[in-house]
Amino acid sequence: MNKLVFAILTLCLFACAGPKPQNPTDRCYEVREITFMSQDGIALAGELTVPFGPGPHPAMVLLAGTGRHDRDESSVGHRPFLVLSDALARAGIAAMRYDKRGVGKSHGNYRETGFLGFTRDGASALDWLARQPRIDPDRLGFVGHSEGGMSALIAAVDFTVADVQALALLAAPVVPTETAIRRQSRDLAAAAGETDAEITAMDIALTRVFDALEAAPAPQDARASVKAAVSDLPWLYRYSLTRFWGTKWGWEIARYEPEKYLGAFSGPVMALYGTNDLLVDHDLNASAAARLLHHSGSQVITLEGLNHFLQPSKSGAPSEYRHIETTIAPEVLEHLVTFLKKQL
Repeated sequence: MNKLVFAILTLCLFACAGPKPQNPTDRCYEVREITFMSQDGIALAGELTVPFGPGPHPAMVLLAGTGRHDRDESSVGHRPFLVLSDALARAGIAAMRYDKRGVGKSHGNYRETGFLGFTRDGASALDWLARQPRIDPDRLGFVGHSEGGMSALIAAVDFTVADVQALALLAAPVVPTETAIRRQSRDLAAAAGETDAEITAMDIALTRVFDALEAAPAPQDARASVKAAVSDLPWLYRYSLTRFWGTKWGWEIARYEPEKYLGAFSGPVMALYGTNDLLVDHDLNASAAARLLHHSGSQVITLEGLNHFLQPSKSGAPSEYRHIETTIAPEVLEHLVTFLKKQL
């Protein structure tokens, strides 16, 4: 793994104590602490925010990106899902968010869950939400950030019992995983000042990793397959690539088929990207989304200067995240609310 990606993982272990002016202080809506059961019987905990009034209200489930995220998708001092849920509730839209398995108050084993396990948890959340008082089961959807957008697509098509009316994909890949990750690796490495030789070496290593994942017949074979594929690399590369990709999660997410799922979902989709996103390239994904989205209510939005967490940024480098006061650019919230109020 290149040194910048390794630094990102280290950075995300720490929080920034600086002010976050978008965190709500006056929550003028109902706030419920909730617990729901996954499809395989694991208790997951979270929070449901519901506008005051009899309803029934439209409602969204928020799905977080890669990593051990709590219900707020907390990262380097920011709580983006708290800010999102506040904006939705003030606009008359209920929002459900929850701690991932093995995180916060949720039970279960995070590392053993896998990409599809997290996706099924999202489906369980939406099906639970459809049964709640003052929630309209005919006006439900997902807001997915990054990997959460990938899960939202699959959950909506394959795993939910309740109907999903709309999807909002925020900085979410809509190209195959290998394509997305190789581009991400090159962009992050270039931003970190790595040499062309270092960038090429990592690209070759990632090609080996994805070939190994494709060749592995089952998730339990992923570790041995990836380990063998990178056995001649320096220790840090071997360790990082095997630990991250040689997993059930890696095996499953490598098989993500965005074209299949975008084609199968019949409702409107909003796909939103920032031009400073170094993790999910806006050109690559916005052009793919524009080609694949087919509902007349769908839209692809690219916003200038926003990073992967949809913050206004100078360069988009992960080292900037903690120093930015804004948790989510206000225009993102405006686009999201406008889209959902029109489509739900």
